[in-house]
Amino acid sequence: MKSTFKQIASKKSPQRISIALAILFAVAVTFWSTPTTYDVNAETETLRIRTDIAPIIWGLSEVIMYRDYNPQSEAFTGSFSPSSGTDVEVERITSGPLRLRCKNSNGSVGELRNQDGQQKLGGRVTFVIPNVDKRAKSGGTLLFPVSGDIELGQDLTYDASTTVAILQSGTVRVLGRSLLEPTLFEAGTYPLELGDDFRLEAALSPSVGVLVAGDHPGFRVAIRGTSKSATVTRFGSSGYVIRTSLFERLKNDAGLQILWVAALTFVGFARSFWKEKS
Repeated sequence: MKSTFKQIASKKSPQRISIALAILFAVAVTFWSTPTTYDVNAETETLRIRTDIAPIIWGLSEVIMYRDYNPQSEAFTGSFSPSSGTDVEVERITSGPLRLRCKNSNGSVGELRNQDGQQKLGGRVTFVIPNVDKRAKSGGTLLFPVSGDIELGQDLTYDASTTVAILQSGTVRVLGRSLLEPTLFEAGTYPLELGDDFRLEAALSPSVGVLVAGDHPGFRVAIRGTSKSATVTRFGSSGYVIRTSLFERLKNDAGLQILWVAALTFVGFARSFWKEKS
């Protein structure tokens, strides 16, 4: 009797192991953290960028320029190409001038180009673009491509001044990455509210986008970036994290659905196969 029980147990061990491995593999893949793409459209008064190696050229017409810490301004018309690793703060409060504050602690912030040639700048420069409304009415809307680590808005404090630049509103469209092929699926849309701060955590690649300033207050931005998660900091609270949820993956990822169908099919086949052998 005892030997018969051992024989039955030994026969069922391979079945149980194979079924357990199939289920464990499907579960592990399901909970594996995958990259998420974030499409952000927002109206804001402030945007911060740390530029990457992508070649960016910003056209500048009749702007006021301040070099380094020199309080003396000079007029400039031409183009500016920021260097990699330059921190750029873009700001326009309500319908005021658009300001581009650039600094690079490791070298030059970039190069100027105009009819007189090109010139390498020092570690800091500020461009002030006046009369944005008038430019827009005459067809001169300001458009700047952006690439790098991008942060929208800023974290507010209780002692904020009356001239602080803030994010006005926006939406974050979350796109999950499919398991079996390089396609994206819808994974939800989240609102950005007045005063929020949005940033990607440990971005997997530089974010890219465009900002447009015209006859509307502040400026508008459209940005796409890829990361494991994004964080929204909200005044008076700890904020929240945005990522592709498990429910959205199971609901919308065809590759993950195929994996689970295959795993459950294997379980059924294994049970029937070992049942026939026993």
